[in-house]
Amino acid sequence: MVWDLLFPQGGGYGMPFFIDWRDSPHPAATTPVGGELVSFGISTPDAGELAAMLAGLGLNVEVSEGAPEMTVVIEGAKGAVELVSTEESRGLQPSSRR
Repeated sequence: MVWDLLFPQGGGYGMPFFIDWRDSPHPAATTPVGGELVSFGISTPDAGELAAMLAGLGLNVEVSEGAPEMTVVIEGAKGAVELVSTEESRGLQPSSRR
């Protein structure tokens, strides 16, 4: 399996990375269903710039102005699960590596 990763520079916190799956099967087509994405939100001080870029890519992401944070809601067999940023992840900077 081969794919390409793109990490855009200059967008600051909240900048997503992108995957081109090339000839590999997309995981959504091969992974057992565990839940459905209900919403994905990003809060960042650079909300306008990030929102414009994501909208230009046709991505449905809620972007708001504020402290860096990400929130994901997934609807599963046992109900909705909300994943939110932790204190540790809020302190990460774009150049942080672990």
